[in-house]
Amino acid sequence: MVGISPKEQAARILEQLPDDCSIEDIQYQLYVVETLRRRLEMADRIEAISQEDAEKRLAKGSQSSLAAGCSDDLETIAGYIANDSPRYASIVAETVFSTATLLADFPRSGRTVPEWDDETLRERIVSVIV
Repeated sequence: MVGISPKEQAARILEQLPDDCSIEDIQYQLYVVETLRRRLEMADRIEAISQEDAEKRLAKGSQSSLAAGCSDDLETIAGYIANDSPRYASIVAETVFSTATLLADFPRSGRTVPEWDDETLRERIVSVIV
Protein backbone atom coordinates (compact mmCIF):
# COMPACT_ATOMS: atom_id res chain seq x y z
CA MET A 1 0.00 0.00 0.00
CA VAL A 2 2.69 2.40 -1.00
CA GLY A 3 1.65 5.93 -1.91
CA ILE A 4 -1.68 6.06 -0.10
CA SER A 5 -2.50 7.88 3.11
CA PRO A 6 -2.73 6.09 6.46
CA LYS A 7 -6.44 6.96 6.57
CA GLU A 8 -7.01 5.29 3.20
CA GLN A 9 -4.98 2.26 4.34
CA ALA A 10 -7.19 1.95 7.42
CA ALA A 11 -10.35 2.25 5.29
CA ARG A 12 -9.13 -0.53 2.99
CA ILE A 13 -8.35 -2.76 5.96
CA LEU A 14 -11.84 -2.16 7.39
CA GLU A 15 -13.43 -3.02 4.04
CA GLN A 16 -11.63 -6.38 3.96
CA LEU A 17 -12.56 -7.44 7.50
CA PRO A 18 -15.81 -9.33 8.13
CA ASP A 19 -18.75 -7.41 9.60
CA ASP A 20 -18.57 -9.39 12.84
CA CYS A 21 -14.89 -8.64 13.53
CA SER A 22 -13.87 -7.39 16.95
CA ILE A 23 -12.07 -4.19 17.92
CA GLU A 24 -9.05 -6.41 18.68
CA ASP A 25 -9.17 -7.76 15.10
CA ILE A 26 -9.13 -4.21 13.73
CA GLN A 27 -6.29 -3.16 16.05
CA TYR A 28 -4.31 -6.24 15.14
CA GLN A 29 -4.68 -5.69 11.39
CA LEU A 30 -3.59 -2.06 11.75
CA TYR A 31 -0.63 -3.20 13.86
CA VAL A 32 0.40 -5.79 11.24
CA VAL A 33 0.29 -3.30 8.37
CA GLU A 34 2.31 -0.72 10.29
CA THR A 35 4.81 -3.30 11.55
CA LEU A 36 5.32 -4.69 8.08
CA ARG A 37 5.81 -1.19 6.65
CA ARG A 38 8.44 -0.42 9.29
CA ARG A 39 10.21 -3.74 8.82
CA LEU A 40 10.36 -3.33 5.06
CA GLU A 41 11.85 0.13 5.54
CA MET A 42 14.33 -1.31 8.03
CA ALA A 43 15.19 -4.18 5.69
CA ASP A 44 16.00 -1.67 2.97
CA ARG A 45 18.38 0.17 5.32
CA ILE A 46 20.19 -2.78 6.86
CA GLU A 47 21.84 -5.89 5.56
CA ALA A 48 19.96 -9.15 5.97
CA ILE A 49 21.18 -11.68 8.50
CA SER A 50 22.46 -15.06 7.40
CA GLN A 51 20.23 -18.12 7.26
CA GLU A 52 22.26 -19.67 10.06
CA ASP A 53 21.72 -16.63 12.30
CA ALA A 54 18.00 -16.60 11.50
CA GLU A 55 17.72 -20.27 12.47
CA LYS A 56 19.57 -19.60 15.75
CA ARG A 57 17.22 -16.73 16.58
CA LEU A 58 14.19 -18.85 15.77
CA ALA A 59 15.46 -21.74 17.88
CA LYS A 60 16.13 -19.42 20.82
CA GLY A 61 12.76 -17.70 20.64
CA SER A 62 10.75 -20.80 19.81
CA GLN A 63 11.41 -22.38 23.18
CA SER A 64 8.96 -20.05 24.86
CA SER A 65 6.61 -18.77 22.16
CA LEU A 66 5.84 -21.37 19.54
CA ALA A 67 4.15 -24.72 19.98
CA ALA A 68 6.25 -27.85 19.59
CA GLY A 69 6.87 -28.58 15.93
CA CYS A 70 5.90 -25.10 14.76
CA SER A 71 9.43 -23.74 14.99
CA ASP A 72 10.65 -26.58 12.75
CA ASP A 73 7.94 -25.72 10.22
CA LEU A 74 8.87 -22.04 10.37
CA GLU A 75 12.55 -22.87 9.85
CA THR A 76 11.63 -25.00 6.83
CA ILE A 77 9.52 -22.21 5.35
CA ALA A 78 12.24 -19.61 5.96
CA GLY A 79 14.86 -21.94 4.49
CA TYR A 80 12.80 -22.41 1.34
CA ILE A 81 12.30 -18.67 0.89
CA ALA A 82 15.99 -18.02 1.67
CA ASN A 83 16.93 -20.00 -1.44
CA ASP A 84 15.65 -17.01 -3.42
CA SER A 85 15.93 -14.19 -0.88
CA PRO A 86 17.48 -14.36 2.59
CA ARG A 87 16.10 -10.88 3.25
CA TYR A 88 12.50 -11.90 2.58
CA ALA A 89 12.99 -15.13 4.52
CA SER A 90 13.92 -13.04 7.55
CA ILE A 91 10.89 -10.78 7.05
CA VAL A 92 8.49 -13.72 6.75
CA ALA A 93 9.94 -15.57 9.73
CA GLU A 94 9.89 -12.47 11.91
CA THR A 95 6.31 -11.64 10.88
CA VAL A 96 5.07 -15.14 11.71
CA PHE A 97 7.00 -15.18 14.97
CA SER A 98 5.67 -11.73 15.95
CA THR A 99 2.13 -12.84 15.18
CA ALA A 100 2.51 -15.85 17.45
CA THR A 101 3.98 -13.67 20.18
CA LEU A 102 1.10 -11.18 19.90
CA LEU A 103 -1.39 -13.89 20.73
CA ALA A 104 -0.02 -13.83 24.28
CA ASP A 105 -1.06 -10.16 24.59
CA PHE A 106 -4.27 -10.44 22.55
CA PRO A 107 -5.43 -14.03 23.02
CA ARG A 108 -8.85 -13.41 21.48
CA SER A 109 -7.54 -11.46 18.50
CA GLY A 110 -7.63 -14.45 16.20
CA ARG A 111 -10.75 -15.96 14.77
CA THR A 112 -12.14 -19.16 16.17
CA VAL A 113 -10.99 -22.19 14.22
CA PRO A 114 -13.94 -23.24 12.05
CA GLU A 115 -13.12 -26.95 12.29
CA TRP A 116 -13.30 -26.93 16.11
CA ASP A 117 -16.13 -25.91 18.39
CA ASP A 118 -13.91 -24.24 20.98
CA GLU A 119 -13.95 -20.49 21.72
CA THR A 120 -10.51 -20.70 23.32
CA LEU A 121 -8.85 -22.10 20.19
CA ARG A 122 -7.87 -19.24 17.89
CA GLU A 123 -5.97 -18.87 14.64
CA ARG A 124 -4.22 -15.99 12.94
CA ILE A 125 -3.77 -16.02 9.20
CA VAL A 126 -0.47 -14.41 8.30
CA SER A 127 0.24 -13.01 4.88
CA VAL A 128 3.39 -11.19 3.92
CA ILE A 129 3.38 -9.22 0.71
CA VAL A 130 6.83 -8.08 -0.29
